[in-house]
Amino acid sequence: MKDTRNKIIILRLTEEEKEQAVKAAKEVGLTLSSYVRKMILGNKIVPKTDVQTLFELNKIGVNLNQLVRHINMLPVEENIVSSLDDINTFIRELKNITSRFV
Repeated sequence: MKDTRNKIIILRLTEEEKEQAVKAAKEVGLTLSSYVRKMILGNKIVPKTDVQTLFELNKIGVNLNQLVRHINMLPVEENIVSSLDDINTFIRELKNITSRFV
């Protein structure tokens, strides 16, 4: 049986503190109540994931897998020379995408 949340805690904040709390909750995609609940219970707060970024990372991962399969079919000499440019392109794309999280 699911426990219902029917107990209320009153918390007094300054206007600035409330704004900071609301902003922090929005940044991780939670309501203020959920955010505060997770904070006081010590639960991990995981930021809302950027769906477009995940899509792009998945696409790059698929391309890298295809590239590796292709590389493994080539003789070693051709393997290294023909693939360096493609690998460098993927590395640049990954750096560009991951820089959004820093």
